[in-house]
Amino acid sequence: RAAVSLDVPIGYSKQLVTFSHANGLNQYKTKSNGQWVALRNRDFRQNHVSWKSVVEFAANWKFFWRISHLKKTIGSPRPFTNVSSEQTNLARMRQDNTLAYGGFRYQKPGLEFYFTSYLRNEWMDYYDPAVSINQQPLHSLHFNQEKGLQGRFHYSPRQRLLFKSGVEFAKQA
Repeated sequence: RAAVSLDVPIGYSKQLVTFSHANGLNQYKTKSNGQWVALRNRDFRQNHVSWKSVVEFAANWKFFWRISHLKKTIGSPRPFTNVSSEQTNLARMRQDNTLAYGGFRYQKPGLEFYFTSYLRNEWMDYYDPAVSINQQPLHSLHFNQEKGLQGRFHYSPRQRLLFKSGVEFAKQA
């Protein structure tokens, strides 16, 4: 895995840009019925890009937002059984996720109010040439979307007393 982050303060704000790459692409050999078989890419590969910004206009107020994108390819789900099945075992699942959220936070000793809203899009693609439906290799694409709001309130009038409240709303399609 490799990751690079750039954290830059600009005026009242802090900007954080991150990129990471993880690669579980393996090449290795296993023995099957006395024969060595080369195996490849039975794990994953992923890239993640993110931009986060926090703005403090006053000591107690913070505004924030983030945009994040994750792309991942996952290797075949079936176990290795023999040489001929490994050659046709090319099933892959791809995930493509985007998340955007923003909100604000008010905080001072004994009191905190936090509110955020978000939008998440997820595309999932599955391909398995070894499985046929109506003489066509299995290939499916799914799209999910989630929108939501979250809020919470903490109040502590004394050191040993804390009132907490929160609400969350989410809609998925």
